[in-house]
Amino acid sequence: MTPFREWSRSDLLGLDRRYRRDLINRIGGSRTAWLLTTRSSDGIANIGLFSQVVHVGANPPLIGVLFRPKSSRHQSLDNIEDTGHYCIHAVHFEEWQKAHSTSFAFGADQSEFDECEWVEETIHGSDLPLIEDSLARITLQAEEMIPIRSNQCRMLIGRVQSIQIREDQLDSDQLPRPEDWLNVCGLDLYMNNQVLSRADEERRNASSH
Repeated sequence: MTPFREWSRSDLLGLDRRYRRDLINRIGGSRTAWLLTTRSSDGIANIGLFSQVVHVGANPPLIGVLFRPKSSRHQSLDNIEDTGHYCIHAVHFEEWQKAHSTSFAFGADQSEFDECEWVEETIHGSDLPLIEDSLARITLQAEEMIPIRSNQCRMLIGRVQSIQIREDQLDSDQLPRPEDWLNVCGLDLYMNNQVLSRADEERRNASSH
């Protein structure tokens, strides 16, 4: 049997800060790497990379995005507080380098669409910037901000306004098929998804015998 390596709480608190950050971030496992787009009150389109995105509820449809403690780099959150609107995008795993580059430090007067070579488009009647070659996108309106007192992070709850998924990203039941979607584990380990099976299919097959 392969042995475990163990860190107690006191061990964790004594670790090098960067190593502890990477360890705790990566142990959360692989998640979809969402690109969150906003537009500032000055008209600058912004893209931020987020992996802490969670389903909150389906009735009404709600999605949560975790934001780290407030800082001068929080252009996405500043724009959401100004406008109330934002969109999250899933992109192809082959675009991982372009996606990662959106996490670099850009000035408030710079757009990641230009700096990272994403193509911007808008929906008629909306000023919200969208990523043209995304595989799926969800437009949201800010609904509620929940402070996390333990570490000063905040969970933004958004009300889903629309969902757009490319036809080739839907399965036979018209549900999302995310094996091509870019995933990230921790801060910098990028990967794709591999479908093993669908539990409902296994259950249906078992009940037919």
